[in-house]
Amino acid sequence: AMFGVFVGLGIENVTVSNHGGEEMEESAGGEEEGQVSGQVSGQVSGQIRDPNQRLHDRLQMFHLAEIDLATVTTSEYLALKEPHWHTKGGWTTQRSFDGLERRLLHAMMTNGNFTIVITGNWRNMGYGGNHVWQAMAGKMEVLLTELFQRLGVTLAVRAVGLPPLEKEGLSVTPLEAAGLNVGGRETLVHAMGWSSILGGDVDMVIWEDDGVDDDETNKERKGDEFSAQLFDFFARQALLAGTSHLPFLWGGNFHVLRNLHQYADVDVGQLGNGLFGVPETTKEELAYTLPWASQYLKCEKDQLKTACRKEEYQFQSRCWTGEGSATPQLDRIPILPTAVGWRMQQAKAYTAAYNLLAALLDAMDTWSERTIYEGQPLTDEYWHIGEYITNIREKVKALTEEDAPHCFQLEKSIKLPNRLCRNALKGRTEYTPRANPMETSIRSIVVPSETGATVAETNEMNPLEGMAVDEFVDNVPAGEVDPLELLHLEKNLRLRERYLGRRWLRTTSRTRDNKNISQWLGSLPDKKSSPKGNENDR
Repeated sequence: AMFGVFVGLGIENVTVSNHGGEEMEESAGGEEEGQVSGQVSGQVSGQIRDPNQRLHDRLQMFHLAEIDLATVTTSEYLALKEPHWHTKGGWTTQRSFDGLERRLLHAMMTNGNFTIVITGNWRNMGYGGNHVWQAMAGKMEVLLTELFQRLGVTLAVRAVGLPPLEKEGLSVTPLEAAGLNVGGRETLVHAMGWSSILGGDVDMVIWEDDGVDDDETNKERKGDEFSAQLFDFFARQALLAGTSHLPFLWGGNFHVLRNLHQYADVDVGQLGNGLFGVPETTKEELAYTLPWASQYLKCEKDQLKTACRKEEYQFQSRCWTGEGSATPQLDRIPILPTAVGWRMQQAKAYTAAYNLLAALLDAMDTWSERTIYEGQPLTDEYWHIGEYITNIREKVKALTEEDAPHCFQLEKSIKLPNRLCRNALKGRTEYTPRANPMETSIRSIVVPSETGATVAETNEMNPLEGMAVDEFVDNVPAGEVDPLELLHLEKNLRLRERYLGRRWLRTTSRTRDNKNISQWLGSLPDKKSSPKGNENDR
């Protein structure tokens, strides 16, 4: 389903069997080719075009390379060994992927939580022109929440990061703002209080603070040495933050990830964006022929890159205000020049979700196979994480400057004591977003005065009142592939037929009269209006 979002369902030879048993194809009854007239009702059927090739293309698009960090010692060698990992699913190691499966099994066995933190540069997090549900974190949570609920797991996706600092009115100079764009800088403030601000119950971290790059194909972005030092500090704080959870680390400096994996058994990887399998937009005027999610997303021709980055193609966001009128005023969210639009945000979210689902499928296979041979319940060695966490935490604390030097170099760079590379930090702040806001606010540690007065607490989260806007990008257009809709169709044959019918309509409507198309779309009967005795409906 996620593959189909970008390439379509690949359906051909679509036919509609009416109640009389006759079939109608796309070209019918002497009408102009590609045109349907009259009212048509019945069962829609079709064939998947070249299913073996579609399977191959899907596996290539989301391919997560498993590498051996004992032999792959530099990012340059990684680029030679896996030259397209940036535009596919990314890379990890076999041991790390097994660790992700263990976390998922633990969450399922205990009916507990699975928490993902996405943090980093404001552009990569979707700030500067997108609504929260259009960003990577929002897309992942919407896509995966219901599936995790069916498995008895509560999924939480947190997006925590600094807002754009280039806005007028902030006490940040253009030079300081430019310095933050190098990479690694924007997550330092949260790393200083990791266990409080980001939470000590995190199972997976996606770090997206690798700086600004004008190349949206997301080729490797190399920060400076200071960026690597800051990421090493961030990663160690993440690993030391909790006692019952330990995050899988996605993203960051390759050398830091390798050192943590080799010397402290940390589970690591770097995510791609899946653009390898996205159809290319070759002409601006032909973009509409591509699936909705792929339009203007992959533009490799130099003369097209500027056109594809137009705001109307990459951003679809409006905000409302209920002040001064009963009818809210609709305005677009101000879009900053270097912001990343919802299309790329969705591509990255689907790639990360695909990797997580792949690990989930392997975890369920392990559960099934082991219990078939060994009986219920699943043996502790496959899902218990107590010793697993203790082993990694102790090794992180024991890392030496010879094995993993980057964090220790911060003492010279910014006078950060070396002991902070081995001890978890906590913090309090009024800035949001943050984990457990009531427990991590400055007000929570204010000592009452002699008269007993305390700082007033409030649960008021949204002081504004107004009408919510039905957001265009939040609703997949009719006939486009929606993974959540397919999930709901699993046991409903009738809905599957109607979904297929809408998909056929969208494909052929590019050459049809819109009036006839609208009539045909409304002619497919639903289950309630179908004749009870009709064999096709049964």
